[in-house]
Amino acid sequence: AQTVPPGFIPIGGGLAICADVQSANAALTIDPALGAGAALAASIDQVTHSGAKPIALANFLCLGSIDSTIQQIRLRKTVDGLGRTSNLIGLPMAGGHSSFLLGANARPLLSTCCIGVAPVAQLQRRVQPAFGDLILFVGRKTGFDALPREQTAGLATNRRGRWPKISDALALTKLRNAISSAASKGLLLDSSPLSVGGMPVAMFNLADRAQRGLRFDLDKLPMQSANFTPRALLHSETPERALIVVSKRNHREISDHFSAYGFESI
Repeated sequence: AQTVPPGFIPIGGGLAICADVQSANAALTIDPALGAGAALAASIDQVTHSGAKPIALANFLCLGSIDSTIQQIRLRKTVDGLGRTSNLIGLPMAGGHSSFLLGANARPLLSTCCIGVAPVAQLQRRVQPAFGDLILFVGRKTGFDALPREQTAGLATNRRGRWPKISDALALTKLRNAISSAASKGLLLDSSPLSVGGMPVAMFNLADRAQRGLRFDLDKLPMQSANFTPRALLHSETPERALIVVSKRNHREISDHFSAYGFESI
């Protein structure tokens, strides 16, 4: 039997398959189109950083009564967000399911799924990070995505809740291609996206897989605004950002690699 990392299933022909599911339930009540796009982006992020190549998308959507005007608007905007993001990223929406519950005020539910495939040999070649290896940041500047509004010091706002998470499909495609290309060249020891849970989740995942402690200087994170508290920097879920682990000897090569895609490695 072929040995593959957790989360992968061998399917024969030297390949293994994986899938990731993300939800955007709360986002549907704020901006269904943006929420749907961000959920798709998060699913693609997780699959890409697992070492697999995303090949298809799927979704599950549950709304209130279709006779309700507000539910009709949510349906139209959600489908528009899913379709637009899928087209911009260049991945097919291979499956989906929609259901409608009784009651106009039923809580909307959306789950998105990304399916990926990877050569087993490539997954088995991954080298365990060691002491002295570097942790670098790549991607967009950190914004207020998914942060509670009260954590954004210096911004005049009386609105409660969280800032919406806004994904840039073109930036996602560039970063996905850059990560996949670097992994295939053997330049990456590990990587983790920052779009789900922010820095704490990404750093915990890296430390858990390496079975080692990590150190990262938050002051070096590129920011969209100066109005950031340390807590906000930690918990921002701005998409199209990632932490990568590389060996010191590959530092210059990895910097040149991401620079060719328009991203700094910090």
